[in-house]
Amino acid sequence: MRVGAGHFHPDAFAKALHLLIQNLEECNEFREACEENLSFGSEIDHDWDNWDASRLLDASACAILKWILGLVAGGPASLSVNSAQSYRVDQASTVDDLVSIAMRVDPVVGGAGDSVGLSTGVPTSIDECAQAAKIPKRLAKRVAVDAILSENEDIRETCMAESEDLLRSARYDTAGYRQWASL
Repeated sequence: MRVGAGHFHPDAFAKALHLLIQNLEECNEFREACEENLSFGSEIDHDWDNWDASRLLDASACAILKWILGLVAGGPASLSVNSAQSYRVDQASTVDDLVSIAMRVDPVVGGAGDSVGLSTGVPTSIDECAQAAKIPKRLAKRVAVDAILSENEDIRETCMAESEDLLRSARYDTAGYRQWASL
């Protein structure tokens, strides 16, 4: 997902940020994890036009993941973030502005509730706060792909060759690809 100024519809961003701020206020574990691992915590405010690019990146990615967690936790299901990578699309940006997140959603199977009380089954619930607290820790381990590619010529060459093969197999003309990728 693209993150940063101009990459979210203002209304959608405001709603996602409201959810993030609400969770920071209601869930101590989540707030502490954000303070320890990301560029924000309890002091976050609604004045995102004045945030630095790093805070905007962290808060955007975290807010979207928190929103997804809210969707799946009612399933009930659990969400785990397996990995996160970031890239810089806008070369004028001071931080990466594209985040790729691999996540896993696992359904949680449990007993159904019995309003009559004849069954001993207890409805399964998900502790959304405890799951949310894991999100900042995983986002903090985000891999900056462009930095790796610029520091390691062998990895960069392997990625470029494999990308060329992929483009060729999809019948794209690869003549200008290397020149573009070398910028």
